[in-house]
Amino acid sequence: MSDLPPRTGPAKVPPAERVEPQSGRAGSGDAGDRRDRRRGIRKAVALEYHHGRQRAPVVTASGRGELAEQIIALARRHGVYVQPDPDLVELLARLDLGTAIPPQLYYVVAEILAFVYKLNSAQAGKATS
Repeated sequence: MSDLPPRTGPAKVPPAERVEPQSGRAGSGDAGDRRDRRRGIRKAVALEYHHGRQRAPVVTASGRGELAEQIIALARRHGVYVQPDPDLVELLARLDLGTAIPPQLYYVVAEILAFVYKLNSAQAGKATS
C-alpha cells in the first residue's frame, strides 16, 4: 500500500525480506499524520497473507519517508502489486509489526487481495499461452 499510482505488471508475492529503518521510527498520532500528508511525506505498509494458514493479513513492514521508499522499491523489484490508498495506509501504519489487520479492515483488504489474485491468474494464463 502506498501513495503511488497503480503499477501494472506481475503481482506474485515473494517471501518477505527484512528492511531495516535507517533511523528510529517517528512517533505516530493524528497531528503527525496530518503534517506528513501536508508535507507530502510518503508512507508504506506491507502485508503478508497465507490463505489457509493465517486468519487475517499481518503487517510485515511499515515506514515513512526513506523507509517507505525502500519498502515500495523492494516490492516493485519483486513484482509485488503496490496499491495506492493513502487512507488505508494511514490506518494500517498505526498497527504494530506482526499484528493482524483488525476486522474493520477485512473487506477493503479482501477486495485488494481478490484483485491481486485475479492479476496473478491473468499472468499465469499469459505465461502458459
